[in-house]
Amino acid sequence: MAVIGPCEYDADGKLLRPSASAIGRAYVSMDTSIGGEDSDALTLDRGCTHFAVLNFYAKSPEEAVRRGKNGLARTLSRLEFETGFREISIERSTGRIPVSRDYVVTYKMVYAVEADRSLQTVSPKAGYSRDDASPSGFNLVDFAPY
Repeated sequence: MAVIGPCEYDADGKLLRPSASAIGRAYVSMDTSIGGEDSDALTLDRGCTHFAVLNFYAKSPEEAVRRGKNGLARTLSRLEFETGFREISIERSTGRIPVSRDYVVTYKMVYAVEADRSLQTVSPKAGYSRDDASPSGFNLVDFAPY
């Protein structure tokens, strides 16, 4: 649903969890008009980390939990077919919507779709800063058309 930024790795080549501020920026930038019960809206950009919010509603708490578990399982089984998919974290919360009196189960999921690192000749972390996920030393003037 939202791209957090490029995948980052430690010195040993292990995938790093994005910073809390990067996840927060992705959450704020999400287009909330998409809806979250269907995983068709998941972002799958290769070489990036992603943030998704899945909401499941029902009239009873038991039904909301059941729908949430089934929906999360369906989403994860779909993502497992994506080459390079890596689950980073999943947080679950529950609540009740006062106006409709519906119950809601929400999953906030952080995941990565890694690029094929076997073809890379340089370190996957080379040139990137952890905070802003932009190439260090990048200057737009160097790439101006005139």
